[in-house]
Amino acid sequence: NTIENNVFVNNTFGVYMYSFDKKTHNIVAHNSFLNDGLFIHSCYQNTIMNNTINHKPLIFLENTSNREITETAGQILLINCTNIIIRHQSFSNTGASVVLFNTDNSIIEENMFSQTYGVTMLNSHQNTIKQNNFDHNSESISLNYCHNNQIVSNTMNIGYTGLDVFGSDNNVRDNVITNHTRGIFLS
Repeated sequence: NTIENNVFVNNTFGVYMYSFDKKTHNIVAHNSFLNDGLFIHSCYQNTIMNNTINHKPLIFLENTSNREITETAGQILLINCTNIIIRHQSFSNTGASVVLFNTDNSIIEENMFSQTYGVTMLNSHQNTIKQNNFDHNSESISLNYCHNNQIVSNTMNIGYTGLDVFGSDNNVRDNVITNHTRGIFLS
């Protein structure tokens, strides 16, 4: 499938990619997402290029290791990556600001998340999410089938769920979680 030269406005996810066989070979290029975003779950070998989220670049990395993302981003998607650092970013009004799928040993620190789904991790292990500020998010941090992650010293203010955890042996400590329907949801 090719999704090209479209404008997506005010959707939770303008494009949601999911595959049972995990190899989809989709092309998503030259699209503009406004108060919107792209979500990828259980699929690989896609070409994602030259897209913007709220006039900032969408950064997509697949099979990448040992990189620090220093450029300003509207959204960051990491697929099958290792040792990626995301810091000093400001995300707002997008579906899921940072998505890690099969991504390990990475750090998300000192970022701002506002009116988004914050950080979504799927089948990702030994990552650290620390010293981030989450404000007015539907869900600040979501861990699905994730193990041995560190969620430390974050501030989560106002939303439906501060932290959603489906996994085991995750260390959640020294966070401040206020004004949520569910502060921490364990399943």
